[in-house]
Amino acid sequence: MTIESNEQRERRRIVWLCPERTYYHEYFFEVMLEAIGGNGLTVYYQRCSPGHHPWRTRLGPRPWARESRFAPSAAARFVAALCTSPDSSFVIGGWGSAGSVLSLVVASILRRKFAVTSDTPDEAKPRGWLRRRLRATLLNMLFRRAGLIAATGRPGCEAFARMGAPTTKLFNLPFCVDLHYFRPRTPAEEGSRPGGPIVFGSAGRLVDNKGYDVAIRALAGVRASGVFGERGFRYRIAGVGPARGKLAGLACELGLQDAIEFVGWLEYSDLPSFYHSVDVFLHPATWDPYPVVVLEAMASGLPVIGSDGAGSVVDRIQDGVNGLVFPRGDPSALARKILWLVDHWELVRDMGRLARRTAEEWSAERICKEMLSVLTSF
Repeated sequence: MTIESNEQRERRRIVWLCPERTYYHEYFFEVMLEAIGGNGLTVYYQRCSPGHHPWRTRLGPRPWARESRFAPSAAARFVAALCTSPDSSFVIGGWGSAGSVLSLVVASILRRKFAVTSDTPDEAKPRGWLRRRLRATLLNMLFRRAGLIAATGRPGCEAFARMGAPTTKLFNLPFCVDLHYFRPRTPAEEGSRPGGPIVFGSAGRLVDNKGYDVAIRALAGVRASGVFGERGFRYRIAGVGPARGKLAGLACELGLQDAIEFVGWLEYSDLPSFYHSVDVFLHPATWDPYPVVVLEAMASGLPVIGSDGAGSVVDRIQDGVNGLVFPRGDPSALARKILWLVDHWELVRDMGRLARRTAEEWSAERICKEMLSVLTSF
């Protein structure tokens, strides 16, 4: 057996198979490369233009990025690296695609040093007998062979532990946001904001699991209570998706068509101004593994009212301190949280400041440094 020196470990190249190329992944890898130094990172992207992110602005070339028009091509190039670069550390992003499964099998057979990253798994998702068996077999291989299982936040790590992953192999790898790009309003921006309605905001795909219908029903109940008074409210929903017609119909049914604005698709460059147009961010998802928008809103200095069905809400928000948490799928519970916040409006700025402080505690620099240390230790 060859024993690596500390210097060899530090110089070990990292090769990463990533499910898709997004602004969020780009930022993470830029920070990771800075932590590594030199040119010690290569990323193979399985998808470059995910359909649920219809960005019009294309990401530019990066020396460490390897784009592929088709997922099998990226997986094949990653497998080739597995075969020809035995001294590298390998990271397999996800374990649900065919390319990721192939990479996991080859890495296991070749006994390479590899880690697997995963979003929080949906343990309640119904699966047929065959899929359950295949999944159990794959997880058994993953838990035995991987040197590291990096899951999104505490909820992800806890879910993998319940599924049988050795706790010694679990690593907390939450999504990261650029704290310089997403920032609170400056005092000048704050002072220039016009008075008027309280503005609530949400962002994400318009699909059923995001729970925007829960928020609309809750706001209808709060409006009926009269707490908004003459000030009133606005609810700005950014995003596109198949549920828009249903949500617009619900707003009309509840008489809220004058208060709800469907903003539509926003480019990444539009997001900071969207957050700055909002007073309180709502994320009422019935299930959302680890939504990045919650992290962006907190970094932007906004109090978040989120459901316990969203991983980043559970992971980052202390109820009543830097935001509010309510039981998923319960419009009445959400309405009570909104009522409480409106009645204690003087606390909104303090909550926003604490939300920003929480975001700063989980900087990408900190997370990448910790992950790099773990990746080079096994």
